[in-house]
Amino acid sequence: MSCRNRISETIYLGHDNTIGLLLLNDDVALVDLSAITRVVLTINDTDYDSDSLASSIIWWTDSVSYRGETVNVIKFKLGGQSIVAGVYTGCKLVTFDPDNSNGVVWADDIKVTVK
Repeated sequence: MSCRNRISETIYLGHDNTIGLLLLNDDVALVDLSAITRVVLTINDTDYDSDSLASSIIWWTDSVSYRGETVNVIKFKLGGQSIVAGVYTGCKLVTFDPDNSNGVVWADDIKVTVK
């Protein structure tokens, strides 16, 4: 399993830019993310958790076209969060669903630049 969009993402503090992450299983995009109940993105040892943040900050209901197929992506709008500017490597994305209550790690090598 992996997470792909760009391995490197940028957060612009004070702005509404979004990060969109596409989940792949054996290089096949997960089309439907409706089973997901929680998403956690860890940046610099801080968890940005859908359980504690508004659905306007973390959501997984938007669709994009990928290889001719409509698929869902996980989106984050973190420019309004308290994140210190810098470059962070080893950021981790974990999703939770009824079958995976301890979470599924999709990536632990995302590079996030905060400006």
